[in-house]
Amino acid sequence: MGTKSRILAFTILFLACINTGIPKSKTAQAASSEIHYFDDPETLSTYCTEGNARACTVLGARYQQGRSLPKNLSSATEYYEKACNLGSPKSCFDFAELQFKHNNQRVEATAIFEKLCNQTDMMMACQYASSIYERGVDDIPANAEKSKAYWAHGKEVRYLPISLSMDETIDQKISRTINNCEQDKLLAACDTLGSIYKEGVKHIKADPEKSEAYFMKACRQNSFPSCFKIDEDKAGGLKRVEKLCVNENNVAACILVASKYKNGAAGVPVSRAKANEYYDKACLLGHDKSCLEAFKK
Repeated sequence: MGTKSRILAFTILFLACINTGIPKSKTAQAASSEIHYFDDPETLSTYCTEGNARACTVLGARYQQGRSLPKNLSSATEYYEKACNLGSPKSCFDFAELQFKHNNQRVEATAIFEKLCNQTDMMMACQYASSIYERGVDDIPANAEKSKAYWAHGKEVRYLPISLSMDETIDQKISRTINNCEQDKLLAACDTLGSIYKEGVKHIKADPEKSEAYFMKACRQNSFPSCFKIDEDKAGGLKRVEKLCVNENNVAACILVASKYKNGAAGVPVSRAKANEYYDKACLLGHDKSCLEAFKK
């Protein structure tokens, strides 16, 4: 089959999966949340055959990485493609990446990257498409305008979580991420929301109060990056982080404050004594590296 025929065939199948989906057995649907990376291959293969995209994805990853299965990029490609056809955007990306890097199907892969960027706002796919059009690949000529457009799109949506399906909207992504944050299901969820509301994404407007609230919640979950973002966002940010350390015994907050006094920052003079005070607090809260720092002069 020629390159153009392969692209046409894949596009038709891709669109069909997006618009109609592929029916799954009740067994596969019920087991989706129960599938784990180290489940035995036979079980995963059964679920994959029954139409469970996650099972196909896990098999693809294990064949790609050679984890408890022999490394086999052909098998990895096959299972990623199955998961992609079942509607998994991340698996479509993994399939396209293997097609591009290892299978010399760069034109087909580029079409997938573009579709994922345009339809699901996947930053990684946008970056791939931008890079391809920046220099040109195989039968795809360089196109500076397209390269810049895909790069700009990727930058705009960089904080959005990866879609769970090809038709998941931005509002649905935000709702899912809020649920994960509020129920403490995913540590990164609150930080992601803080970043989204800090700058705004597409029709989601920037909201500084929401942004700080989500960064504070993430910091309370000991997310080091989120604690730093609170400090950066507003005057007095360090004071708020200090309260998290002193009043709420937050390890990440203690370490951030200690580092500020250790190295100095805008409005924060260098003070080894103050730094050690907070390192000592972090040490008592169970952070071993802070114990070492607390003894330094």
